[in-house]
Amino acid sequence: MKKIDVENKQKRSEKLAFAAPQVKIAADGSLILDESSLTITNENDSSVWETVEEDRSNKKLNSMSFRKRPFCRGNPWSELETDLFYDILRATGPDFGLMHEFFPSRTRVELKAKYNREERFNWTRLNQAMAVPTLLSDALYSHANEIIDRIKEKEIKKKDLKLLKKNSAFSDTSEVVAVDWNEEEADLEAEAEEAILRLLEDEEQLSGSSEKKSRKQKIVAQKKMKDALLDEVAEEAVLVLRGKKYERRKDELKKICETALCKLGEDFPKFGILIDENADGVTIETGASSE
Repeated sequence: MKKIDVENKQKRSEKLAFAAPQVKIAADGSLILDESSLTITNENDSSVWETVEEDRSNKKLNSMSFRKRPFCRGNPWSELETDLFYDILRATGPDFGLMHEFFPSRTRVELKAKYNREERFNWTRLNQAMAVPTLLSDALYSHANEIIDRIKEKEIKKKDLKLLKKNSAFSDTSEVVAVDWNEEEADLEAEAEEAILRLLEDEEQLSGSSEKKSRKQKIVAQKKMKDALLDEVAEEAVLVLRGKKYERRKDELKKICETALCKLGEDFPKFGILIDENADGVTIETGASSE
């Protein structure tokens, strides 16, 4: 292809170089005018024309390049972006090519559709904006950049909020919730069976009716899950019981100390209290231990 282009350029340059009246030698040796050189034929050469891309952003042509409407619905206009649209409209008018510089994320088709929509549904505001035109200035550019930055920040916050909601929906269900649990009334086996039934129901809903397990398989799976849950709940119950036992013992010792101190008078010398968890009573030692 490159060789063909070079040859075409050479032929075109030769034709342009001899585009003038020429002479030739006749049969008798004299010089005569070549009448064919007096007429010039213009040949349309396709390589002369060049493709000029007038758009600000270079776009690749495809089957959707000449579609009048965008392929998908654009993002809805927020109130902040609509206010900026009117501020820029006062300076640029309905010149959507110039307006595109302030809205790089919006196409000309979207800007024109926004103008037509405001013309139909908000004619009063549009008329007021067009009646008071302004000039393009650096202040308008800085104002537009500030508004666009605020819009981008809001979009980022919305995306982060969606991700947080999505993550919270699929969060781990094994998190322990602080509840008032009574060890005397608790039935670990019944709680384990309820948890197993809930897990089996969720599994059936996810797997579908076509993949339901047989009764024997369900019983085996239920027994395994029951044993595992009972072991886990038993460990947690032991920790809770130890903590509550320690709190009860602490309260009992506190009451014993309070009853003993109530019998002492104001003139009783100062002393230190040493608490022994295994003690059943209170003894008062005087002498070296007293202060």
